[in-house]
Amino acid sequence: MKLNVSAIKLFLDDQLDWYYAYVLKRVPLRSTTALGLGTLWHVLMEELSKGGSRDKAKEAARVVFESVPRDHDFAKDYEDLLNLFDLYQEPKFDEILAVEEAISTPVPLTDHVVIGRPDLVIRHNRRLWHKQNRTLSVQVAIPAYLAAASRDLHELVYAKAISEHFNE
Repeated sequence: MKLNVSAIKLFLDDQLDWYYAYVLKRVPLRSTTALGLGTLWHVLMEELSKGGSRDKAKEAARVVFESVPRDHDFAKDYEDLLNLFDLYQEPKFDEILAVEEAISTPVPLTDHVVIGRPDLVIRHNRRLWHKQNRTLSVQVAIPAYLAAASRDLHELVYAKAISEHFNE
């Protein structure tokens, strides 16, 4: 059986949300500014990581922006996000191995496979890295976020799957 790491994480966090999303295929509307801006940043970074131009990335983000519920404040924050994107400089990596590509790993002692889509897998200084494109709400304390990320199910599954997929 193939399992999606996001579905597993949602089931562990909130079984009712999981039921709506994966059984009824109805995702509850909870559009927040932070979530919307995070989605837009992710779109910008994905396009840039795939070698697209900044203009192409902005166009992809505009399409998403037009499809999400928003108010005047969100539109202003979106403009600020685009201004930050103009300033962003992607680090130079030795090699980009995968951008938003599905990779999988077997679950030990079962016939299950967990599938995930890491944002960006790179090789740099002869090591594999997973670059996560995240934005954080102003309410999130960076030290607490970093501590939680080190134990995050996505990160643990990605670490295993990436090392197996790229034979390291």
